[in-house]
Amino acid sequence: MLGRVLALLVPHSFTVVLAVAFSLAQSSAGLVANIYMGTTLGAITLSPPPSFLPSPMLYDETTNMLGAPAQKMQDTVLLPFTQIPVTLLTYYCLVTFIAFLVHGIATGSKVAMFGRAATKLEHSLKTSLLSNVLVQEVSFFDKESTGELLSRINTDTSAITSAIASETGSLFATIFVLISGVIYLLSLSWKLTLVMLATVPVLGLIIGLQSHVTESLTRRHLKLEARANTQAEESLANIRAVKANIAEKTQAAKYGAALSQSGAVSSKIAVTEGAANSLVEMAVNAAMCLCVWYGGNSVAKDELNVSEMVSFVLAAIDVVIYAGFIPHSVE
Repeated sequence: MLGRVLALLVPHSFTVVLAVAFSLAQSSAGLVANIYMGTTLGAITLSPPPSFLPSPMLYDETTNMLGAPAQKMQDTVLLPFTQIPVTLLTYYCLVTFIAFLVHGIATGSKVAMFGRAATKLEHSLKTSLLSNVLVQEVSFFDKESTGELLSRINTDTSAITSAIASETGSLFATIFVLISGVIYLLSLSWKLTLVMLATVPVLGLIIGLQSHVTESLTRRHLKLEARANTQAEESLANIRAVKANIAEKTQAAKYGAALSQSGAVSSKIAVTEGAANSLVEMAVNAAMCLCVWYGGNSVAKDELNVSEMVSFVLAAIDVVIYAGFIPHSVE
């Protein structure tokens, strides 16, 4: 599915490239925010930052000189590019806030760009599909009803654009988060990383099964919806015959029965997605509890400090969630 979707996006490559760029910016900012959030909490508990993240230098306002790396949350440091003296805690909080700000802007921009690409694609698909239908032989229209054809043009193209806005938009971010996130987690603790990754297959299995079942039910739903549209279209097209035979209630009942069949399948889709979401949430929470338990023991053994453990847990949650959605994105 992904290959076909990407091929359809080629004519709108500029918009898609912008959307992918914003998606990567969103993922990068989220990872940075997680790292600095852990570092901020670590500063409160007097824990040093992760080894790869150097502390800003102490600033002596009387001598206007920089000294050793700051360690305590009330130590004075200089904000980058501004030379404004602030406490170490304020410094970390500001960096975290900026990362979250970039994350929010990139998220909105990504959604807007993929939405624009999806809208343009939907218009071109509908035009192309109608053009191909119009050049068919007359015998084709004797076999296919107008209601079903219209349903295919409108409903199916909307389903395609929905896939573009969700699966395609998240796949690039997923790949980036997995690569950069796992490297970062391994740099903190390879043992804790293995503990966290043990939950990924469970998430992948849950989401993969949910995606497979939902796709099958969605195909069935679209067919039943097309039949219902056909029923309504035939009733309206033959309204004189319907009234002549006093069959208004009969035709309405047939349409209602067709909608009931479609609605029953929609209910199954909703139940499937709800059950999958519950299982995913439980698996993610279990992974978080497992990481906190193992990480707490590592802190007690001086293998990690509080700053590193909190940063690890926050980043691990993102990695686990993104990893679990790989089967859904590439299906």
